Amino acid sequence: MYVARGRCSRWTLPEGRYNAHWNRAARENGFAKLDDAYEDDSVRSNAEKGMLAEALAHWDERVLRTLQRRNQL
Repeated sequence: MYVARGRCSRWTLPEGRYNAHWNRAARENGFAKLDDAYEDDSVRSNAEKGMLAEALAHWDERVLRTLQRRNQL
């Protein structure tokens, strides 16, 4: 979620991107079956880091515009 000037915007990672992060993390940790990978803490951590990085990157441009506006005041 992003909140600025009394407004709240919400963005949810699309399911396809969610699955892509899990598949990448499973491959990187040597799991052939995704069902087995869901139980591994390393895979979960890697997948969650990737999802978090993508979510933060989603808001980068919007946050930058807000900061630039504040600096102009």
